Amino acid sequence: MKRSEINAILRRSDAFIKERGFFLPPFAYFSQERRKSLGHEWDEAPLYLLCFEYPRANL
Repeated sequence: MKRSEINAILRRSDAFIKERGFFLPPFAYFSQERRKSLGHEWDEAPLYLLCFEYPRANL
């Protein structure tokens, strides 16, 4: 599967989620470059943010 196909699936999935009134947290949209620039201390941050900043995620 080509990366362009994966990107198209991700865009459609995001639109589907938003159409139903749900929104992903900001870090879900970070580019690979942004994630790399944040360093290793960020590796577990998304889980923390989902549990405490977005408690309705129901992990």
